Amino acid sequence: MKNTTRFFVLLAIAFFSANLLSAQIFSESFDGNTFPPTGWTNVKVAGSATPGTWARVTSGSNPNTSPYSGAGMAQYNSYSWSSGNAADLTTPVLDFSAGNYAVSFWIYRDGGQAAKNDRVEVFVNTNGASAGGTLLGTINRSTALVPVVNTTGWYQYTFSIPAIFNTANNHIVFKAISNFGNRINLDDVQVFLNNAPNDVTDVIASDNEVCTNTSVTLTANGVVGEVYWYDDACGGNLIGTGSPLTVTPTQTTTYYARNFDNGVFSLGCASATVTVNPVYNISISTSICPGATYTLPDGSTTDIDDVYTFNLTSALGCDSTVEITLTTSSVINVSISESICRGNSFVFDGNTYIDAGQYTATFTSSGGCDSVVTLDLTVIEPVSENITETICEGKEYLFDGITLTVAGNYNATFIAASGCDSIVNLSLIVTPSVFTNLSETICSGDSLLFNGIYIKLADTYFDTLLAVSGCDSIISLNLIVIDPIITSLSESICNGDSLLFNGAYIKLANTYFDTLVAASGCDSIIELTLTINALPQVAVIQNNGTLEADNSTFVSYQWYQDGNLLQNAESNTLTPTENGSYSVMVEDANGCKNISDEFEFVIVGNALIKNTEWVIFPNPAKDIVSIKSNSSNSNYRIFSVEGKIVMEGVVKNYFSSINISKLNSGVYFVHVINHQGFSSNNVLVKE
Repeated sequence: MKNTTRFFVLLAIAFFSANLLSAQIFSESFDGNTFPPTGWTNVKVAGSATPGTWARVTSGSNPNTSPYSGAGMAQYNSYSWSSGNAADLTTPVLDFSAGNYAVSFWIYRDGGQAAKNDRVEVFVNTNGASAGGTLLGTINRSTALVPVVNTTGWYQYTFSIPAIFNTANNHIVFKAISNFGNRINLDDVQVFLNNAPNDVTDVIASDNEVCTNTSVTLTANGVVGEVYWYDDACGGNLIGTGSPLTVTPTQTTTYYARNFDNGVFSLGCASATVTVNPVYNISISTSICPGATYTLPDGSTTDIDDVYTFNLTSALGCDSTVEITLTTSSVINVSISESICRGNSFVFDGNTYIDAGQYTATFTSSGGCDSVVTLDLTVIEPVSENITETICEGKEYLFDGITLTVAGNYNATFIAASGCDSIVNLSLIVTPSVFTNLSETICSGDSLLFNGIYIKLADTYFDTLLAVSGCDSIISLNLIVIDPIITSLSESICNGDSLLFNGAYIKLANTYFDTLVAASGCDSIIELTLTINALPQVAVIQNNGTLEADNSTFVSYQWYQDGNLLQNAESNTLTPTENGSYSVMVEDANGCKNISDEFEFVIVGNALIKNTEWVIFPNPAKDIVSIKSNSSNSNYRIFSVEGKIVMEGVVKNYFSSINISKLNSGVYFVHVINHQGFSSNNVLVKE
């Protein structure tokens, strides 16, 4: 039905738009992002809510809804703002001088917070405010309040504008008033010339009062064009068109008829209410006392247990079925037994009894029949009991709700299973605990079995055993733990040397341990931290006819020629007197020694070969250097300042280009040997 309703409403709007476009002077659907729209005003007129005014939204919650049409709608937040807040949403100036006009709009009605009268009051005024304006009508948000509708949804309302406002300067004002219920949603405001057809004059129902599931024919009088029918409000839930219309109501319903002519609806509706009377199917179960009779719905009487069925017609003319199940109650003779404690009393049939015996009384049962009750009353004497209890020292005994820990005699009165007093005399005995203190010593890392577990930490431990008395025998153990004796040593050796420790030669930097036995019988640990000193690094460089060690800070120097020690050559420089491979051994402050790589040195005719037979250029250089030699097929080597060969090759045909782009920036030595075996050095600077 909802989708059908929507179709008819959209169809009506389409007709309305097509035929009255020229008569419509104003329309606003709140689809634009600007709010209030151009020419409108939005003012808080009561309350302390912030901001307390209308707003444009694209969807709504409390209630959940979407705009009636387009992308937006106007909303007033009476869900969050307390009662007494109000705001005016006012149209631009409207000219009503051309005749009689009407205003129509859509409001979303919902059933949430049904008793809260959040509402919109619609005014027409010349000054743009609700105050002092003429009230055209009031629409409550709640479907349960006027105008009452049956279902949640969008509803269109139209009000005629009085003729006194047929002037050029007027405003329509929508005043929202909060009662702290749900939000109010407004959409599609239209103002148009009121050339709507006349209202349907009246609606005639073929029967204004019917039974359930009875059809009724509705006839509209004063029909102009087509008649539209609704079952909850004028312009609400559309149920059909045309006259007459047959309906089958299931509950009392008011039906509305509205004219639709030339694409325009009449402003109002005529209505008729059909009252629906229910049909009853009644089942009755009843009983009578022996010897009594029961009057049936047809006026006859009976005393026979049975099921009786009658089809009756109510005063409203609706059929009902009545089924009566009749039973006869029996006279109940009951015997009961009751007990009272000595000194108490029992009330029976209004009499008070304190002695044991049998008593009778006659009562009326729930069925209204006589019942004889016989009472057998017993009197219970109080009970006294003596008990003895034993507890261990430190334990508790609960007696009469009191926790006892001290030996002694106590008494209390309890309620026995009979409900009478039971006096208990208690003699409480307290057995003391037995204590044993022990002391033990272990080495750190060892453990001792105590109380079923191995313990290894210094502390006081307890074990509770059962003595012969059944009470605690407590053993206290004081455990002493002797920590190992740790002796820390530090040694250093040169890289490549070794040190004898704990029966093994060690040569790696690390911390080593050796465990001995102290006088206490516990561990004595020797901790050795071994440091490895790096060997000194040295290279031989040539400075004209002199060889030098590239570092002059060592403790001692010793030169070698062809692997043989040179006597009295113990400084950082050496002037060779003959050709050979020279190296130097140095010793640093840590006592570590190391020897350099061998350096080839050549003397010709007791004179050093200079580098005049070859040149290297450019110098300094970044990527490519060239060597030009006076001899072909010369060999070259490039050394780092540490004496390491980093590049080597052959100078062919007196000239060779070398790519040094991969060398690091710094100083290098270039050594060239010609085909006759003569060599010379030069310095190269790499950028």
